Amino acid sequence: MTGPDDDPIPRCPVCRFRELTGPAYMCPHCVDHLATDLTEIARLAVRLDARPMVAALDSRGPPGFRSRPPGRVDIWVATDPRSKPYPVVDEWFGRDRDGVDDGQPSHEDDRPIRGVHFTLSSWAELIVESRGFAYAPPPDIEGLCSWLTAQSDYISRWPDEGPALAVDLRAQRNQLRSLTGDPNPRPAAWCIRLVPVGDDRGGDRQRTCGEPIFLPRGQTEIDHRAPIRLHCAAEPSHVYSGLELLNLKLANDDAGGSCT
Repeated sequence: MTGPDDDPIPRCPVCRFRELTGPAYMCPHCVDHLATDLTEIARLAVRLDARPMVAALDSRGPPGFRSRPPGRVDIWVATDPRSKPYPVVDEWFGRDRDGVDDGQPSHEDDRPIRGVHFTLSSWAELIVESRGFAYAPPPDIEGLCSWLTAQSDYISRWPDEGPALAVDLRAQRNQLRSLTGDPNPRPAAWCIRLVPVGDDRGGDRQRTCGEPIFLPRGQTEIDHRAPIRLHCAAEPSHVYSGLELLNLKLANDDAGGSCT
């Protein structure tokens, strides 16, 4: 749970950047993000709609005669409680493709659609077993998200499994965004401020902060002429305004960053 091999400071295994403090295996920032992710998972899960986007009755459909399922298969998989968030088998035989048994093996997708309920309930059941609870977690997705949020303090102090849970639920949130059409926000830039390297070597060693910077709602580009202040995701955050915004944009452009 450290960063590079030459970094003696214990780093959060979730963000792989912030320093771990106290008897926890996740930084406070990632613990807060876990609660935010669970809230978003509950919100997006109810928006999953398997109805296909079809052509109007008086318009011509796509060419070809191949039959299509009456709904979105990816949504069916995501909403089916039996769906696993990992491949069940590497390959299998005996599948008929369009009614023709060609004898060729079939393979699971390397990144299959994750079943929302199974992802949440499997982690909840593992916490119940680990903590010795005598009751079962809630059966519904909204209840599971609330229940897991209430376990955030325990999750942050849960070796190995706690960080793995946070990373797994972040992947579930990202996939739900894709299924519902919500784009994952992309950083507009990366913080270029220098921060001290807190180790025992002494000296004035510094490194670039590197935390993401997002634009406020309604802003489409970094413009030093606009009366805005941008904050990076560090704690405490670094603030950019005025000509500092121009320096930020130029530095990220030189480094190949995204400053659109």
